[in-house]
Amino acid sequence: MGKQGSDEGGAQPDGAAARSVKRPECLGVRSHFRRLIEIEQALTELAPLFRESGRQLAGAGNAAARGDALAEYVSRVRVAGFFAYGMAREGIELLRLTAAAAGLDQAGSDPAGSTRTGAAEEADRALRHLEEVGPLLQQTLRDMEPYRELDSARTLEKIAARLAGGRRPPSGG
Repeated sequence: MGKQGSDEGGAQPDGAAARSVKRPECLGVRSHFRRLIEIEQALTELAPLFRESGRQLAGAGNAAARGDALAEYVSRVRVAGFFAYGMAREGIELLRLTAAAAGLDQAGSDPAGSTRTGAAEEADRALRHLEEVGPLLQQTLRDMEPYRELDSARTLEKIAARLAGGRRPPSGG
């Protein structure tokens, strides 16, 4: 990589060669932002499962019925909760990557705006969206914490403790 000259004559310092190399797509806003949108859509699709299951659980009357309903609830939503928790974690990491990529795009643009690039404008839009979605992903991560593991018994314990503390079961969004 540290080649000082070109094979076609005319020596190029390393800095000039580095400036002429196109930035890899993985450092761009677009790829991270696309995945973030996919995660948002998946979490939105899962939310009704948690809401309906939570309503059924809340409808269980006495403690005995609630115990059976709780086991059924965990059985129904455990895997979806595990996925939701994982996707929320991935989404939060993507927020960081997208913000970093947006910073790169903004740094390469003219602050006066006369030569503002499409990449910088895309970065601005992405950053505005990140401000909206960030708190939602954080809340989803907190809500889905009982599903961090696929272990049914541990998940059941965590949900039971949450309910005993007067909190609702996770709503999924």
